[in-house]
Amino acid sequence: FPQAPLENEEVFMDIPAGFYYKDSDSTQKCVLRLKKNQYGLKQASYNWSKLLKAGLINIGYKQSCIDPC
Repeated sequence: FPQAPLENEEVFMDIPAGFYYKDSDSTQKCVLRLKKNQYGLKQASYNWSKLLKAGLINIGYKQSCIDPC
């Protein structure tokens, strides 16, 4: 799941406990913008499926007409 990029969406998360950014002010709330999927995102399995499908088609596999999923 983590290899698939997030497309056409912006997902932000709070900074995990124990992670400190040296230039941040203690009064300022910081968040992280995700560039790739993270376990637990609702769209993670969909994005992974798209990435896997594109990779398999790229190396020569063909999608079945009977079961197009």
